[in-house]
Amino acid sequence: WLGLSAKGYGIHGTNRPYGIGRRVSGGCIRLYPTDIDTLFNQTDLGTTVRIIYQPIKLGRRGTQLFLEAHPDFAGRDSIPREQITRAAGTLAPGAVLDWNRIEQALKDRAGIPVPIGDLPKLPVTTQSSKAKGSSG
Repeated sequence: WLGLSAKGYGIHGTNRPYGIGRRVSGGCIRLYPTDIDTLFNQTDLGTTVRIIYQPIKLGRRGTQLFLEAHPDFAGRDSIPREQITRAAGTLAPGAVLDWNRIEQALKDRAGIPVPIGDLPKLPVTTQSSKAKGSSG
């Protein structure tokens, strides 16, 4: 248990993995038991903790760009299209976005990463296979 400055709130392990990464408790942050062991042992008393509210996340794996949208219970992501365009431009410059998939993910808010775009394929460069030296 790592207590936070708000009394009764903390970061702790759980034996109910379905609750990890979800808003199912009264405010605590749940981790896998091995993860809380590691974090606990690497954290000094008084370490500053910053909790970031970010219901829309973008990520990149290989040549694909993903969007993960969670319910916006605080009503803070009023301009998700602009946020997505800006984040995609930073994370994956030149990515071709599928706005139909993006709009569906924002509508569903399922909290599951959805592929929303691909990075442009770079032109393949080849070296000449012709050997140097005299021919013949």
